[in-house]
Amino acid sequence: MQLRFFLCFLVYFGFTTATGFALTTAKDSTIAPDSSAAVSTPADHQASYDLPAALKRAEQANKEIQAAAADLLGAQASQGTTRSALLPQAYVTFNAKSQHSFQDKEQHTDYIDQNTKTARAGVRQTLLDMPAYSRYQGSILEKERANIYLRYVRFNVLYKTERQFFLYLRARENVKSYQKAVERMQQQVEAAQAFYKRQLKPRLHVLQMQTQLSKAESQLVQARNAVRTQKSRLDGLLALPESNNVEFIGALSNTQIHPLKDLPVYIARALDQRPDVTIRQKDVDISRQSERIVRGGFFPTVSLSAEGIRYDVNYENSRHKDRDHEYYTLGVNASWNLFQSGHSFYSLRSQKQKTRAASLRLEKLREDVATQVKESYLNVRQYEEQIALARIYVREASETWERAEHGYRLGVSTSTDLVDAARSLVDAEVTLNMALADYNIARADLAHACGLGSSVLPMAEK
Repeated sequence: MQLRFFLCFLVYFGFTTATGFALTTAKDSTIAPDSSAAVSTPADHQASYDLPAALKRAEQANKEIQAAAADLLGAQASQGTTRSALLPQAYVTFNAKSQHSFQDKEQHTDYIDQNTKTARAGVRQTLLDMPAYSRYQGSILEKERANIYLRYVRFNVLYKTERQFFLYLRARENVKSYQKAVERMQQQVEAAQAFYKRQLKPRLHVLQMQTQLSKAESQLVQARNAVRTQKSRLDGLLALPESNNVEFIGALSNTQIHPLKDLPVYIARALDQRPDVTIRQKDVDISRQSERIVRGGFFPTVSLSAEGIRYDVNYENSRHKDRDHEYYTLGVNASWNLFQSGHSFYSLRSQKQKTRAASLRLEKLREDVATQVKESYLNVRQYEEQIALARIYVREASETWERAEHGYRLGVSTSTDLVDAARSLVDAEVTLNMALADYNIARADLAHACGLGSSVLPMAEK
């Protein structure tokens, strides 16, 4: 009875200690939210997507995000593995052995036929194990790093999707511009043919107009192919099937110019929020924790054990009396590696150099981030000016075209003037499309460089 009571007490003690330890570690450590809720399975794709809907679809369907979420779940499991090494360990063992002698049982009494049964139940608790404790702390850092990496992957996927969305809009707007150019040239070919029939213009003039029409049609074919290419890339980011009738909604003409704050604001935001910077910082922390693991090898390992044992021996020879024992043991186990031929010393030196390398990589990344933010910031400023100039260019080219067309019908302008005006107008429209798209892309680049999930940037007060 005493043995059973003692074993029940050990099991209860181990359970309450494990529960308390788990609650303490969960409270003290920075635990990321469960990633199983972070990535959901996407529903069937819808008929049309604007930019917010496309970003949502990419976040739900992208395989890179799902893989990073799986890595986070693996890191959570690894944390539980390392934590279990510090919690009480309960065990039960049973051994049955039958021993028989080849000698004469009556003459050689040293050789005894017997059946032995041994049952053990016990609990072990680690009291001091610096490497195991450091590995547990390192697993917490690994989990935090996996959580940050999931945010980093999602961050990059959304950035690529937003950038590709604007490239698609630019290609689609270019199709509209070239379509207008083709329609204008078709009208001029018809007008030139009418003049030729009345013998007011030579045949050469009709051929020149048809040549310009062919060039405009060729540019339209290229623009349509560019739309298909950009849509295919966008479909890939959204994990849409190859054959789909999805329509992407948006217009570059709705672009609004917002004033930016000063450059240092964005650099500070990037150094504080960029997930890749945080990942590098975690790498430094993990490397330092690895140092503690190696340094823990210089310390002894101590554990406490308690064990209950039942030992039964049954002799086949009647002159030996069977035995039956029940007892328990309490013990403190300690081990200390005093000499390993420099193994721990050189391992610690190697890990220190790895920590130094990780710190230098972090410093280099901070420098690169500041450069990226500055370049993106200047690009936004540049495209702001280009949009203003492109709008003036379109307005002037439209007026020039109208005057050239009117003059051509009156016989004042030449065919060369008309062709030049048409070319200038389509160039102006395409230039404006590129400036608007490049501005939105530059804003996305700046938001990405600052560690923000979309092109919503801190704006200066008006």
